[in-house]
Amino acid sequence: MENKIVELYVDGEEVDLNPFAGRIISGALLGMIGELKDVKEPEEVVLKIMAR
Repeated sequence: MENKIVELYVDGEEVDLNPFAGRIISGALLGMIGELKDVKEPEEVVLKIMAR
């Protein structure tokens, strides 16, 4: 997946990410997704974490 775009929102507010942080986040998530059985290469990934 080339030209990865990473957007991070915390409590509805967008958090500015530098290129390094974007690469770390996308690499980690795409690496984990790549290890899941029966999951093809994604075009878009949405992860939602409820802190409470």
